[in-house]
Amino acid sequence: MGLYDGEIKYTDEVLIGPLIQKLIELNLYDRTMIILTSDHGEELYDHNSWLHSHTLYDELIKVPLIIKFPESKNKGKRIYPIVRSIDIMPTLLEEADIDYSPFELDGKSLMPIVKGKEKKNRVFISDFTHKGSEELRPAVVATNKDLYKIIVNRRSSPPKISLFNLENDPFERTGLEETDSKLVRELFNSILEHYQNFMPVQAKSQRVIIDKNLEERLKALGYIH
Repeated sequence: MGLYDGEIKYTDEVLIGPLIQKLIELNLYDRTMIILTSDHGEELYDHNSWLHSHTLYDELIKVPLIIKFPESKNKGKRIYPIVRSIDIMPTLLEEADIDYSPFELDGKSLMPIVKGKEKKNRVFISDFTHKGSEELRPAVVATNKDLYKIIVNRRSSPPKISLFNLENDPFERTGLEETDSKLVRELFNSILEHYQNFMPVQAKSQRVIIDKNLEERLKALGYIH
């Protein structure tokens, strides 16, 4: 945990702080839009495991999202509804006054929530599969209905299903799957509906040669073992 906290401090002091200071020195800060977020969190033995790519509990998928708008619009505002990382790009496009209506984006702009015109929790889909797996269906999937969240783990047989009320149980300790079978079926069916139209993808692969320095850096980050 100390190492993880050290990485956060290092990133703040060596990357984010100097970057913002340079933007200020170049008189670019006021008209710059800055978004801080993460691809995933880390499990620090919250649910009996470490790192990530094991589960889809909130410590893995509930990540920071901080937006600094040009001219510091909306400064100090905090939004509480559930949003998704797929909502970031349409938010950027709307702020830049770029019409993205011709494109079928999965996400929606966050501006209605920022402006207080929308207050509902958005529905997310989060999943992952095993490294090297050629199966299209993910090994673990999570989704929600309002503040109810389901996690379906296909790595066990039969699949393990967990249901949580994030409002009353934010640390996901008490499963409700045995007491609310109707909601479990509803959320499970929504997952099936989401993936039913997936078509096989023909992927081409080729061997990539990397130099020794890059290989050592990737090992240090845990991407190569």
